[in-house]
Amino acid sequence: QAQYNAANYGLETGGIRPNGGNLLVYYANTGSTWQYAITADSVSGVRPTFSNFGYTNENVTEGNRALIFTKTAGQVTMRFNNTTVANFVAIANATGYYAFDLYVGEGSDASIVDYAPIQSGWMTIYCQNSTNVSIKIADTTGGTYAIDNFRSVSAEEFKTAQYGFEKGTMNLSLKDLGDETANLGAAYVYYTGVDASASKPSLSIAEGNGTNDVNAVSNVRIDYTNAHSGSSCLAFDKGKGYMYLTRHANSQALTTFANGFTFWIYSTVEIDGVNTKNFVNGVNGKFNGGEGITIPANTWTQVTVQANEISNGRFLIMQGNWSGTIYIDDFQPLA
Repeated sequence: QAQYNAANYGLETGGIRPNGGNLLVYYANTGSTWQYAITADSVSGVRPTFSNFGYTNENVTEGNRALIFTKTAGQVTMRFNNTTVANFVAIANATGYYAFDLYVGEGSDASIVDYAPIQSGWMTIYCQNSTNVSIKIADTTGGTYAIDNFRSVSAEEFKTAQYGFEKGTMNLSLKDLGDETANLGAAYVYYTGVDASASKPSLSIAEGNGTNDVNAVSNVRIDYTNAHSGSSCLAFDKGKGYMYLTRHANSQALTTFANGFTFWIYSTVEIDGVNTKNFVNGVNGKFNGGEGITIPANTWTQVTVQANEISNGRFLIMQGNWSGTIYIDDFQPLA
């Protein structure tokens, strides 16, 4: 039975058929009950159409075949059948977390809605809360997509992915960071789950309120070129001025990390946090027990933040008359 279920989750059995604006996926042992739907959404009057769909054995991640479809420009929603408790939903409910593999064809400008653009090729998408979660993919180019290898993942695996900015585990929202004439711009990361539901930023990147802080942060994005681990990290450009990283005072993330944590940082320029206050903790003190820390250029460095270095969620300040690109990845609470 376990092997048969695995074949189902790997899309080795069953079929797919169109139904209005949906592609409905079935298993061999579920009769007329569809298990998974890919729905063409109408956004601003644009509804994509499916020009091709079926299965392929030439581009898979597990087993012998994967589901494949080609669509015109627009948004689709991928979701489980909310009325069933077997098959697909079973793997989601086994731990409360699941993952699947998604393929995006070359030349697509696809993005996960409320997350970020995604790269071409195969990638892992993480999901939480089974039937209550859907994944929305949007593009303006159309293109070919494939899906394969649904599987349960542990809570620990999901959290590790979430703290590393992996796909499906968080939302990214920007505010006033495209305006180089105004300060107080910010970017907000919302972890999937409690924080996203309550609109409490799990992590914020923000500019100061001074006249010299109008371009202290720009181009906040999910980056796929320079992750410390996994496939992605958070990146931004640091300009001249004062900026800081914080966790919302009422967020679940602040509770999780309240006793301190580590994270990894990569900078394209050296940041001297020993002889200057260009890189300091949330209480405006030097890291490492007051000795400070220097972040070398072009290498990943782990930073430890103690509980007493966090002020109302703020844990890192970068300031000074310097500019560079910053990459952040792999937060972990201290034991």
